[in-house]
Amino acid sequence: MACPSAEQPQLVDSGDENPVFTHLVSRVASMEPVDASILRATPASQVLQSCGAALRWTDQNLYERSFPVELIQVFWSHSWHGNHYMKRLLLLLLYNGPAAAIAATISALLVMTIGEEQGMTLVFGPWCTLTAGLVFVVVLLLWKPRTLVFLDQACINQRHAEQKAKGIISIGAFLKYSEQFLLIWDVALQTNPLEALLKDRTRRRRKVSALQFSYWLKRSFFTDGGCDFSWTTKLSLAGCLAVRPWKRVAKAVRWLQVAWVPAHNKQASWTPPSGWIDADACRALNRRADAAAGSALQPCSQAVAHAARAADERFEWARDAVAAQRAATQDWHDRFVNMIRQQRRQSA
Repeated sequence: MACPSAEQPQLVDSGDENPVFTHLVSRVASMEPVDASILRATPASQVLQSCGAALRWTDQNLYERSFPVELIQVFWSHSWHGNHYMKRLLLLLLYNGPAAAIAATISALLVMTIGEEQGMTLVFGPWCTLTAGLVFVVVLLLWKPRTLVFLDQACINQRHAEQKAKGIISIGAFLKYSEQFLLIWDVALQTNPLEALLKDRTRRRRKVSALQFSYWLKRSFFTDGGCDFSWTTKLSLAGCLAVRPWKRVAKAVRWLQVAWVPAHNKQASWTPPSGWIDADACRALNRRADAAAGSALQPCSQAVAHAARAADERFEWARDAVAAQRAATQDWHDRFVNMIRQQRRQSA
């Protein structure tokens, strides 16, 4: 931000300040809500329902989904101009992904146990894989997390002009009374909420997370006589926590990987379902599938590590930019205050 030029003293006609402007500045700087009912939050399930339809810019009134609270668990900062498909997928995996992974694992184990108890030997184990994948998708879309979050479209009244103005003036209060700050990074995202969060030191240190998402899906076909095939599907989510004291944790846990591997990986006594399928050929086919799945892990791990390093570099750059902007703003503020005081002395 540039320093005020010599023409800026013309902006102040006299030593008297506008009382409305003074009150507005003091209200924003205090980081307190204009009214107690302005501080609102909404459950994450209300935002993520219908595949995160609330994250698309819509004229639908979402204000009724929020309610007054004393403390917000997570403040969501995002850009309405970014890729809303990836943003919705990221939030679904972040809030519904763990429950979906647990439910899918349990369902796969149940299907495998039922098959073994009934004496059915599945050569390729397709039912475990298909059941786990189906349960994962269903729970991912229908799970209802109860985390209280702030979303501007739902927590600030967009239909009432006065309520909307009060919500914008109280944006600092939403940050101040938030336990966590979730920054969904995008090139169009402004750093003003992050700057206000770093400036507020009246409360305890908050958890600030910068998430870098990578999605990789691979399908491999292996044929033997033109009739046999196997699937290898992998879904990886990389989370990089780029602000201290979470950097050490980020170095230890760089990426979280959930891989669904068909049940044919285990050593079992093969019972061909029909006479024309050779058990030795099935074993050789499964070994080839396992080798291909193992070789696919290396490039994915390298890509995840590269994405984590890139996220670190971008966040360091953003933090330096915020610091420079804060320094320039403070310098401009000091100059402006000195100019006002000097004009008051001259008018007196």
